[in-house]
Amino acid sequence: MNKLFAAEEYLKDVHELQGRLAAGGYPAPRPLRLVGTASVDEWLDAGEFRNAHDPPVRRAMARELVRFHRVTTATGVRPRRAFLRPAGALWPKPHNVLFDFEATTAGAGWIDEIAAAARAVADAPVGAEVVGHTDWSAKHLRFDRELHLTALYDWDSVTVGREPELVGTAAGSFTYTEELEEAVDVWPSTAESEAFLAEYEEERAARFSADEHAVARAACVYLRAYAARCHHAYGGDARETGLAELAQALLVSDTW
Repeated sequence: MNKLFAAEEYLKDVHELQGRLAAGGYPAPRPLRLVGTASVDEWLDAGEFRNAHDPPVRRAMARELVRFHRVTTATGVRPRRAFLRPAGALWPKPHNVLFDFEATTAGAGWIDEIAAAARAVADAPVGAEVVGHTDWSAKHLRFDRELHLTALYDWDSVTVGREPELVGTAAGSFTYTEELEEAVDVWPSTAESEAFLAEYEEERAARFSADEHAVARAACVYLRAYAARCHHAYGGDARETGLAELAQALLVSDTW
């Protein structure tokens, strides 16, 4: 488990949720025991990692996210991860010590501006509360040849949240993987992010309201803004993340 999320009560809830799902046939690594703040799980490597730039894989990921929200929420277990972004703060504590936001503010103003605009929309309290996964990306899902899910990882990304924001976050990074033999673009294009959102709604069999849709799009932009800010902090060119184009399309602004 990630040391950022080391609250014992949270880990116990995740352990219970994961165990219930595995016992019911969901492709979760079966948890064996908790040792302090570490979970010892059954080894599960059935299936293969896939390239989510492939439209059928993207559709499968959207379908499985709908399923995940339904089966986890139906258990009644509510893992609620510690909120890493302090009240009033633009950014959470970076997930890696390599990213020092405070020491790398020069040249990052345009990223902060986009992130602030996105958060102003994404923070709206709209949408149903579900048990979701905050890193729904290709590196954490395995599929069989028919694109049925065979394994889901990174259970310390599970938490209670509002559905539109969770879905938007997934739309911003669902293609991310370093598990394939061939090189792939880790970030989805704007069109791919929009397609993921549309396919989630289709698999859900219900469209988001206008407010929910706005939150999902803003959350997608904020996720990419965080990635861009990390890229900048590490000395890279943050524009390579496609943030400016994504923000222009999903936040409908001429500012950037």
